[in-house]
Amino acid sequence: MQTREDSELWVADGVHATTGRYLLDPLPAEALAELAARATSHTDSAETQLLTARAGRDALLSFGLAEGIDRGDLSQTGWGAFLGRLVVAVIVMGVAIGFAAGPADAWLSGSVFWRVMRLTGVVVLGAAVYFAALALMGFRPRDFQKRVG
Repeated sequence: MQTREDSELWVADGVHATTGRYLLDPLPAEALAELAARATSHTDSAETQLLTARAGRDALLSFGLAEGIDRGDLSQTGWGAFLGRLVVAVIVMGVAIGFAAGPADAWLSGSVFWRVMRLTGVVVLGAAVYFAALALMGFRPRDFQKRVG
């Protein structure tokens, strides 16, 4: 929540998707607290059960770290090795694109068709070199898939 500096009214977070206005008009703190207490008092509604089920499902699909892993220790999280290999692949790709692109004079002369074909070739080569470098360093497509559990 945020306060307005010019009054004692509080604005609850939330914007109506179609109108772009706040979901609730600014209210005094007491009225907003009463509204929040009232909203949580009917926990047996079908909507509450649906939202609880969705929250449980979404918790299973988390990208978070497994329990017991220290976020600050890159050796435990695996991000150091992962990002290091990605950086190496990007550097290798950049070098390959640099050599394939050649001098600027070649890009400035010639027909539009020739320049488009050359650009397409350089982009395809860059992608091929990038994924080949990742494969040589042990990456597999499944490494980029989300794992649950």
